[in-house]
Amino acid sequence: MRLCLTSSEVAPFHGWGVGACTTHSLRALRDAGHDVHLLADDLPGLRAQALSALPGIHVHTLHAQSLHHVPCIHTKRPLEIYRRLLDLHQRHGFDALLFNDFYADAFHVLRARQTMSHFAGVAIGVILHSPITLLRRINRQTECDLEVAAITHMERACFRLADVLLAPSRAIVRELAATPELQSSVPPESSPRVRIVPYAYDAALLRAPNAAPAGSTPRASLDAPRSEILFFGRLERRKGVETLIASAASIMPSHPALRVRIVGVDTDTAPGRRSMRGWLRRQIPPGLADRFIFEDNQPREAIAGLISGAAAVCIPSFWENYPNACLEAMSLGALVIGSDAGGMPEIITDGVDGLLFRAGDAGSLADALGRALRDPACAVMREAAPRTVARLCDPGLHARQIVAGLEEARPASRSVGVASPARVGVIVPCFNLGATLPATLDSLWSQTRPPDEVIVIDDGSSDPATREAIDRLGHPSLTVIRQHNQGLPRARNAGIARATSDWIIPLDADDMLAPTFIEAALHAASLDPGLGVITSHMACFTHSPDQPELEYVPLGPDPEVLRVLNCVSSATAMVRRELILAAGGYDPEMVAFEDWDLWCTLLARGVQFAIIPQPLIFNRMRPNSMLRSMPLMEQQNLRARLISKHANLPGDATRALRIMLGESCHFQRLWFESQHRQDAGPPPLRHRLADKAHQWLADLGLAPALKPITRALFEPASFEPRA
Repeated sequence: MRLCLTSSEVAPFHGWGVGACTTHSLRALRDAGHDVHLLADDLPGLRAQALSALPGIHVHTLHAQSLHHVPCIHTKRPLEIYRRLLDLHQRHGFDALLFNDFYADAFHVLRARQTMSHFAGVAIGVILHSPITLLRRINRQTECDLEVAAITHMERACFRLADVLLAPSRAIVRELAATPELQSSVPPESSPRVRIVPYAYDAALLRAPNAAPAGSTPRASLDAPRSEILFFGRLERRKGVETLIASAASIMPSHPALRVRIVGVDTDTAPGRRSMRGWLRRQIPPGLADRFIFEDNQPREAIAGLISGAAAVCIPSFWENYPNACLEAMSLGALVIGSDAGGMPEIITDGVDGLLFRAGDAGSLADALGRALRDPACAVMREAAPRTVARLCDPGLHARQIVAGLEEARPASRSVGVASPARVGVIVPCFNLGATLPATLDSLWSQTRPPDEVIVIDDGSSDPATREAIDRLGHPSLTVIRQHNQGLPRARNAGIARATSDWIIPLDADDMLAPTFIEAALHAASLDPGLGVITSHMACFTHSPDQPELEYVPLGPDPEVLRVLNCVSSATAMVRRELILAAGGYDPEMVAFEDWDLWCTLLARGVQFAIIPQPLIFNRMRPNSMLRSMPLMEQQNLRARLISKHANLPGDATRALRIMLGESCHFQRLWFESQHRQDAGPPPLRHRLADKAHQWLADLGLAPALKPITRALFEPASFEPRA
């Protein structure tokens, strides 16, 4: 099988959680004889060391800054992945594609297959590590903004559209099914779309050069007194480190030599989004602070040494999937004490190869810690632990399970959709836009599948040049309607009433369509006859559509987000005429946002939407456009009307409120920062030096490799987004 795995983390270059899982899987599949490709971020050292670190694996990297014109951070990476994979697939012909779940890397690949038949016949699998939506719930991060909401929407779409979900534990499937934002998209564990595939694990990846093989620790070392409990991992709320602190503190009077070492990067997941490390320090009882040692991330060989010297490695999480830290510690012969939440009971058999305690129960954990410090039987558990990992995480078995899941899920190649016999009409309202109208109509006459009818509505233009331009129009498919000025919604409704086509495309008189828009939209309709609205990405330009300044990437019909902003499309989309008429057409009182209003109505009626992940709509940005010329108070009035009108949209209204609050805080923060810059005068020297260094690296083409160094030199430390 020829397959490609996409990952932002690859050990040993970045990430010892998902990164290690990625590298283990790549090696297992390679050793099983498959043609294995990796598409990864341009990680420092990856291209230079790929041959030595990942021999026999074809390594490809994402093109840095290739989508600088896409403003939305949350959609940029999946879009870059899709376009890079499309190029790679044309050259290599993949049988299967594998993606991690978090940040929805597969989103645009799946959207392209759904609408454009790209990757037809290719099995697409999503590996269930722990999606961002789930981690935020367990971390009790209830705040939300548009980026967070978008990530949830995209992860949900990936779970719904993927051919197979590869879960290392049964616990992750059950937990996702119980997560309100995701449960409608995750099939049950019994579904043929779900395969339980424990991670592959090879301790050689993590072993220091001179270390003994896994499980070969001398017996004398196993029996030696140990007095340190080790935790290593990200300091997040979900990791349950406060339970470890409370339980260890409770037994320290009877174990005067006991120390707890807490190793990991800080995060802002403590209550109030404060430092988790600072919050944990405040949980330590007075007089015991010197017995809790906090350290930042350590090199993996140092971690291996800490594991070997600890009485036990504690994983006190409120929930875990199939933690790599547990596999790493057990493979090195450590006694692991894990909580019974999530997938750890699928790894540890209590009293046989490790110890389990009730998640969140400090008393239960204290009992397990006491046993680790005094029970001679724990030495036998340490000896059994590496054998357990070798049995559960055998690389050969892992490769066979992945390939079997992909082969069984591989869809039959779908033939290219037959051209639909449906009629397509384009509605073009025009008010004083005679200068741009000819280019708009030329884009229609240039369609690879021409429209069956084009209706131009002169909405009482007062500009003589516009009236003359409309008078000169002539085409067999063209109809002109003249009316006194009634506003954009009524003008569109007049055109729709006159039309006889099955599908309607509203198009503003200053916008254009790419030559393949109608053909592509009809192809999408042929792939899914249940679709009612089909649109695409939009290239925004000022002077020429050949020189777009940004690419608008619609998120899609998310009911919570749609309460806050139009996340579906501009007015330009191919919509079934019967659906527009059944909805009552465009609301004449919505003198702006009338398209947003219609999308809300159609979504509430259960209409299905699709978005083609290519910029097939050209939007002309004009400083004097209708919306830009509208006073903010009028816009606020219309948005308030829209929210009130669609109060019964499906979804969680409180989530929409949290999104609004998040965006409000975001803009307040930007305002305060701008005021601070004005009050503070010129930026600090380190900022100016960093800006110059970044620009210099970009000019030389060295930014991807050396930018982390300039950050370390000139910029303050910040929290890492994810281990």
